[in-house]
Amino acid sequence: MSLAFAHAVHAATVYADDFDGTAVDAGLGYSYWDARSGDPTDWASTGNWWYNSSYDSARRPTPRSGEQALHGVSYYNWNTLSTNFQAGNHSLSVWVQGDSDAVDATDSIWLYLYDGSQTDAFSVGTQTFDGASLFAARFDADGMTAEVINAGGGSIGAFSGINRSGGSEWSQAVINYAIGDGDPFIGTPIGIALYGNGDVAFDDVEVSVDAIPEPSTVGLLGLGLLSLLRRGRSKA
Repeated sequence: MSLAFAHAVHAATVYADDFDGTAVDAGLGYSYWDARSGDPTDWASTGNWWYNSSYDSARRPTPRSGEQALHGVSYYNWNTLSTNFQAGNHSLSVWVQGDSDAVDATDSIWLYLYDGSQTDAFSVGTQTFDGASLFAARFDADGMTAEVINAGGGSIGAFSGINRSGGSEWSQAVINYAIGDGDPFIGTPIGIALYGNGDVAFDDVEVSVDAIPEPSTVGLLGLGLLSLLRRGRSKA
């Protein structure tokens, strides 16, 4: 019981983005954020774009929250966080929807949790993230696929499939990666990446870490609980 309690109090959201932080081109209703042109955003891209609720609303889904979302069509977006991997469970969550004008049913997304210290080794235009990924998984229009990268330590959250109505029905996709004490990735920056295949939209990205408390912390909590039990007995 004490260990479960200690584990829960350490869970925290370390990053969240609804893609509203940088305004898109007011005249077009969308703007490209391409790593090759050095646009001012913490996300890098090989060609995707942010759009607002006025852009081609008949086909593009209305942003799930705020006024903007990210449109992904066969390109990557990636971000190296200021938070490092630590012992515990790391989750990457994103809301996704398909595009009603897609030419076939191939809408799918990849989510990546990768070693952010290797970002500089990537070559824009040929991103795969496979070699640096601690865990990655693909989700498609019909639900989860079994296609994953580096499955050891990773798991996939429940996913209902990619809605393609172009309306307001968004689905949440989640991947998790557990790191044990002494893992070589502890202390490296958390890297996250999104890839949309076909025609998809992303919104409301969130990264959370459920940290395993250090032995000294667990010991202190155990002593505190023991002290409370002793006080309760003495009062009885």
